[in-house]
Amino acid sequence: HETFILPEQISGTLHVAAQGGYAPKLGAQPGGLVAVIALVSLNRGVAVVPASVVGHISLPNVLYRTIEGCDATSWLSLIYRRFEKSAAVVRYIDKVKREAG
Repeated sequence: HETFILPEQISGTLHVAAQGGYAPKLGAQPGGLVAVIALVSLNRGVAVVPASVVGHISLPNVLYRTIEGCDATSWLSLIYRRFEKSAAVVRYIDKVKREAG
């Protein structure tokens, strides 16, 4: 079994493992996703990462593969200043609020 390098939030890795019916061998928990992927690059293990990093973080010896049948999701939160002055930021906040329902 490969050692799993863990991001700060390990629940996604554990969820994917449970869906696959196995208990992962847990390894280092270096923090952010770049650090996780760096350890994978150094051949320290494998990692479950969000699809959003594919094509954005490219390191030697790292291959990204889709996990078929995986339904793992993440929740995102938007925090912002109550009295934002930047028109561009206000438009972005309004757009996120509209799309979030």
